[in-house]
Amino acid sequence: MIKYKEVKKPMQEIVSVKCDVCGKEYDKVQDAFEIEEFHHIRFCGGYASVFGDGTKVECDICQHCMHKFIGDFCKCEETT
Repeated sequence: MIKYKEVKKPMQEIVSVKCDVCGKEYDKVQDAFEIEEFHHIRFCGGYASVFGDGTKVECDICQHCMHKFIGDFCKCEETT
């Protein structure tokens, strides 16, 4: 969940981001690098989707929870 504050209509500014998995909330100022590594999943379920046809799906996941989910399955290659 991303929290915003109104800056000038219709603009908003991020205040914090909360992981929908572990519930930890990251502050924009103190945790800027953590927020940069968040994964924001947004999609609409298609025909015969397990989420439901046309269902809007949203999830904000911190890098630590994402690593727990896919760490054993993803291929990581360092770039120089």
